[in-house]
Amino acid sequence: MKFFVLAILTLSSSISTTNAFSASYLDQLSVKNVESAPSTIPKTTPQEQSSGGGGAKGGDVASKLVGGFPASSSLVDAGFDGSNVITEADREVMEDPIFVKEMKMYAESPFTTPEMIMIAKRFLHMNQGIDSPELLATDFRFMGPVVGGDDGLTKDEFLKAVGGFDIKSAFPDINPGFHHFRVDPFAPNRVFFTSTATGTHLGNFLGIEPTGKSFNTPPQACSVTIDSSGLITKYTIGHVMDRSIGNTGGLGGIFGPLVAIGKPFPFPEARPYKPSKRYRAFQLLGKGITKLNKWKEERKERKAMEAA
Repeated sequence: MKFFVLAILTLSSSISTTNAFSASYLDQLSVKNVESAPSTIPKTTPQEQSSGGGGAKGGDVASKLVGGFPASSSLVDAGFDGSNVITEADREVMEDPIFVKEMKMYAESPFTTPEMIMIAKRFLHMNQGIDSPELLATDFRFMGPVVGGDDGLTKDEFLKAVGGFDIKSAFPDINPGFHHFRVDPFAPNRVFFTSTATGTHLGNFLGIEPTGKSFNTPPQACSVTIDSSGLITKYTIGHVMDRSIGNTGGLGGIFGPLVAIGKPFPFPEARPYKPSKRYRAFQLLGKGITKLNKWKEERKERKAMEAA
């Protein structure tokens, strides 16, 4: 039973094994180059804005503008660096304190941003550390939205659970779809990334015969925390970012694929969200109060009109 509970904790990427992590790699990496984001944004004149400003780059940006904004979904792809093609109104937006000042490098990070991301990808490439346990620190913890509780699974618990859980045989074409790697500005020793997993149920899975059905999970927020020696101290997965995407009922981790193949586990946490009776009653109460207040306002207005 213990194995069964631990076995459902994660979507193992099961990517092919490569050489073990080399500690000497970090010694070969370049020295950190800490570069802070500018505290203010240089102003541009209306003429510079209309002509693109900032030389050739500004001209290239201007040619991509639609309604005053870069047509590309990526500001970087559009060449926008905060100092060209920006209006006074944009300047107020950019200086609003609700936006965290993000940087290319963080002084508090144990390594440079490219190094941090490479360490995270190396961990994922080595089957999330299963094929190279030396990548995990002795105080490593694994945590999902449900699995792991308040303290998370220890290194040994994680390795035993995931190491004996061959999801690749059940979903031969499984792809966790890891993307959008970035350093957390609030915890610069952590790398966040997103997973949008896909796969087809073609093999036996936890006693479930192949269904031939495919799954597509919502985007899920994941992260690894890295210590000063380059080891992973914490791994989090499965936190759904948009439950309206995919065919897993808004679920990630291993619960989502089971919903997609029509074999969900028989407990609420492993099934699509359903409002509780108490929450539905709370909603009805709120609607009732809203209608009552509206009726009172209309009655007050009618009396005022009659008095006039």
